[in-house]
Amino acid sequence: RSPVEGTHHPRRHSDLYSYGALSHRHAPEVTGIVRGLTGQDIALHFVPQSGPFARGIHATTQARLVRPARVEVWVANADGSNARQVTRLGGANFAPYFSPDDRRIIFSSNYENPRSGAFDLYLINVDGTGFHQLSDGTFTDFNPTWTRDGTNTPVWNRKNSATGSYYIMASKIGAKPGEEIQLTDKSYHAW
Repeated sequence: RSPVEGTHHPRRHSDLYSYGALSHRHAPEVTGIVRGLTGQDIALHFVPQSGPFARGIHATTQARLVRPARVEVWVANADGSNARQVTRLGGANFAPYFSPDDRRIIFSSNYENPRSGAFDLYLINVDGTGFHQLSDGTFTDFNPTWTRDGTNTPVWNRKNSATGSYYIMASKIGAKPGEEIQLTDKSYHAW
């Protein structure tokens, strides 16, 4: 078989590369597992990503939580020792992602309105201080992460429910909801 982008992933040498978005062959399997664990019929968005790692798969999933449980963000050493709770907000606080300098965490939370199914994005220092809101739930914001260029810029995906479009957004540490900027062109979907 000749090397092609779909099978040998030549673009993954320095970043994550999404493929098979919302149509990957493992999506039904993942959906079935989640349904089995929750006992609920859910719509699950599954986006696999190829990256600079030798084995395994990194995937981003999104599902509308009808009755989110209380989930807090914790950190620990790689061996599981020194576990400590970072958030004490209530609601569902999940999808934590460390900043490149390992000082901050960006994560999703619905703590202000746990029954709504809407999640906002927040920043917090690893020691639990510096809690800061980045988005206000106007849109569906998900997949929080950071740029890899050394600027510690938080970035995420945004779905505009009115248009069904997806965009990549960015903000700054200390910025207020509404001050984020759209990195991708409105004329096409970006994931």
